[in-house]
Amino acid sequence: MDVSELFTAPPPKSDPTKNPVVADLGAINGDSGKRNRPSDDLNQSSTNPDIKRPKIASKGKQRAEDSFEYSQTWNAEEDEEGGRFFGDGLTSEQKEIIDILNQDMEDENDAPHEASAGAEKIKLTEIKKNCLNLERAINKNREQRTKYADQPEKFVDSEFELSEGIVNLSVLTQCPAQSYPELNRLGTLGSLVGLLSHENVDIAIAVVELLQEFTDDDVLENQEDGEESSGLPAAEAVTATVRSLIDLQLLEMLTSTLVDRLNEDEEAERSGVFHCLGLIENLISLEPSLSASFVQKTPLLNYLINRIRPSKATSSSQTEDMELLKFQNKQYASEILAILLQKDEENRKKLIDLGGMDTLLEVLAVYRKRDPNDADEIEFMENVFDSLCSVLLVPDHKVIFLEGEGVELMIILMKRKNLAKYRALKVLDHALSGDEGSANCEKFVECLGLKTLFSFFMGKKNSKKTTATHDDDEHMLGIIVSLFFNLESDSQLRLRLLTKFVEENYEKVDRLVEIREGFRERVQHFVANSPYLENEMDETEIYLMQLDAGLFALQLTDVVIGWLCMEDDGVRDHLKMLLKRSDQHYGTITDELQVYADSMGNGPRKEGIEHLIRYLGSL
Repeated sequence: MDVSELFTAPPPKSDPTKNPVVADLGAINGDSGKRNRPSDDLNQSSTNPDIKRPKIASKGKQRAEDSFEYSQTWNAEEDEEGGRFFGDGLTSEQKEIIDILNQDMEDENDAPHEASAGAEKIKLTEIKKNCLNLERAINKNREQRTKYADQPEKFVDSEFELSEGIVNLSVLTQCPAQSYPELNRLGTLGSLVGLLSHENVDIAIAVVELLQEFTDDDVLENQEDGEESSGLPAAEAVTATVRSLIDLQLLEMLTSTLVDRLNEDEEAERSGVFHCLGLIENLISLEPSLSASFVQKTPLLNYLINRIRPSKATSSSQTEDMELLKFQNKQYASEILAILLQKDEENRKKLIDLGGMDTLLEVLAVYRKRDPNDADEIEFMENVFDSLCSVLLVPDHKVIFLEGEGVELMIILMKRKNLAKYRALKVLDHALSGDEGSANCEKFVECLGLKTLFSFFMGKKNSKKTTATHDDDEHMLGIIVSLFFNLESDSQLRLRLLTKFVEENYEKVDRLVEIREGFRERVQHFVANSPYLENEMDETEIYLMQLDAGLFALQLTDVVIGWLCMEDDGVRDHLKMLLKRSDQHYGTITDELQVYADSMGNGPRKEGIEHLIRYLGSL
C-alpha cells in the first residue's frame, strides 16, 4: 500500500477496527481519576499491518519507572544516516540541560551525603532525564517528519518514541512538589502544550491524558509522608503548574483539540473526548475562575450545548449502538455544563445568548414518557435539571423560560409521576420566585398546576417509587409562598389558591401544621444534639447550619400560615385551634418570622413579611 498518502494534512481518522492504542497513563499509577475509561479495550494492541497512522503504545509501569535508562541507550549519532542529518539532536537549551544533569551526577559521585538526601537527588536527576528524553523525542520526530514527509514508514519509530516519552512523565505525579516546578523550569510544560497540535491526534490525546493525571485530585491525596519537605507544598506546586499551563494557552489548545480534531465515531478519539472533559473538570476544580475563562476565550460552552442535544431518531441498530457508546461523553458534557453554569453568572447569560434555554427544555422533554434507562442517564438528567435551575437564578431568564413553555413542561413532568417529577418541582420553585416570577405564577395556576402541587403536598402515594425529601418539602413550600406573594389580591387565580386550603374541611391546613411540627422538632433536635454548636462558632455559621437542618422550611411554613390567617377567617380560627393542641400560638409564629425578616435584605419581600408579623401580632 502507498502509506505516504496516509500522512498528509489533515491527518486521517483512525479505523475503529484497527484501534490505534492510546498511551495508557493509568497503567503507571493505576486509575488516576474517578471515572472509568469509555472502553476497556483501548489498550489492546493490534497486529493488523494496514494501519491508518502510527500506533501509540504504552509500555506500562516498569518501562515508565526505568525511563531514565533510555538516555543511556539511545544515541542520535547511531541513528539513521550515521547522524549526518540529526547531529546530536539537541538545541542549545537542551545542551544546557545535559550540562546540569552531568553536574548533578558528578555531585552524586564526588560528595557523599545522607541516604535521604541521596534519594531526593536521584529523583531530581530522573526528572531532568525524563524531560530531556521527551525533548529529544520531539526534535527527532519533527526532523524525521520534515525530512521524510512522503515516507511515513521512516518516522513511525520516532512516533513511538515520542509517545513513550510522554507516558514516562507520568511517574512525576509521585512527587509533584519536587517535579512540577522542574517541568516548568525546563520548558517541558510548553512542549507538552505544543504537542496538542501534533499532526498525529493520538499524540495529542496522550498529552491530554498526561495533563489530566498531573492535575487529578489523587496526586495530592497519594503523597508520601515527608515529600512536601523537599520543595513547594504539593498543592501549591499543582496550582502553580496549572497557572503556567494557562499562560501557555492550554485552554485554547485543549478546547480546539476537543472541538475540531476528535471524532467520536472512532474508539480512540472517543476516549480522547472523555479525557479532554476530565482535564477541563480538573482545571476548574483547582482554579474555579477558569470557569469564566473557558467561556470567554473558547467555544467550549457552545460545544457542550450541542453535545447534550437529543440524538435524532434512527432505525439503524448500528447507529443506536454507536450512540450508546458515545453516551458516557454526553453525560460528562452535561456535568461540565452544570459546573460552568453553577459558578458564573456571565456563563448563564452566555448560554441564553446561544439559545441554550430551548436546548435544556428539549432535553428534559424526553422524560415526559419514560424514566432514564440507567444510573448514567439518571445523572445526565439531573445535571440538565441543575443547569436549568442555575440559569433561572438570573431574574430576566424567567421570562425566557415562560416563553419556551417551561412551566407547562414542568407540570407535565410532575403529573407523569416519573423520576423527573421532584426535579421539576425544584425548577418551578426557582422559576416562580421573586417579582420576576409573577408571570410564571399566573401561568402555573392557569395550567392547573395547583392540583398536581397539592397532590405532592398531601403526600399521596403512587405506583412509582418516590418519597418526598426534606429538600422537596422546601420546594413545595417555596412555590406556595411565591404564589401568595405574586398572585394579585382578589384575583380569580388567588381565590383558586385559597380554595385549596379551605376545601375538604381544611385538610390541607391540617397537613401544613403537621409539616411545621415536623420541621420544628428537627430544628430543636439539631440545636440540642449538634456538637458543632458547642465550639466557638460565628453566629452566622450557626444560623446557616440551622437553616440546613430545617429552619428554612419552618420559616416558609410560617409565611404560608401568616398569609392564610390574613386571607380567611375560617382558616385563621382553625389554625389557632391546631396550634393550641401543641402548646403553640401566633406569638410563636411571629418570633420565627422576625428571625426570617432580619436575615433578608431590604425589598418588597421583606416588607411583606413585616406586614404579616404586624398582623399576627395584633391577633
